[in-house]
Amino acid sequence: MTDYAYHLDEGVVVLPPGFDDRTTQVLSWPGSGANVGLVIGRRPLEGDLRTMVAKEVRELRAKLRSCVLDDESEGVLGGEPGLVVGLRYVREGMPFYHRQIFVAARGRLLTFVASGPAADRDAIDTLFDSALAGFRFRE
Repeated sequence: MTDYAYHLDEGVVVLPPGFDDRTTQVLSWPGSGANVGLVIGRRPLEGDLRTMVAKEVRELRAKLRSCVLDDESEGVLGGEPGLVVGLRYVREGMPFYHRQIFVAARGRLLTFVASGPAADRDAIDTLFDSALAGFRFRE
C-alpha cells in the first residue's frame, strides 16, 4: 500500500498506509435566515450504491422518529451519477426535512445532506441544489 494524502483547505497531510477516510464536514448557513446546514461525509465503498443507500435509509428510518421516505431519484454530483433521497422525520417534537445524495466515486461513498426544520424547506432545497451544482472533484 502507498501513503494516503488527505487534502484540507489549509493544506495536505500524508498518512501511512491503512487509513480509511471517514471524515465528516458540518457547515451551517446562518446567512440564509433559516436554521439549515450541510453535512458532507465520506467513507469506504462497501458494495454497490443501491444496496448501500437502501441500508442507510433503513437505518435512518429506524433511528429517526416518524421517519418517512418522501422520494428517491437519480442525481448528479461533480459529473458522477448518484441517488437522492428526501426524508421527513420528527426530532424533539419538531418536523424536520432532509435531502441527501449518495455518490460512489474514487472507491468511496460520498454523501451530501442538507437538513433542518421542515418550515425551512425552501432554504434546504436551495442549499442542496446549490451545493450539488457547485461541486467539482479535484483533479
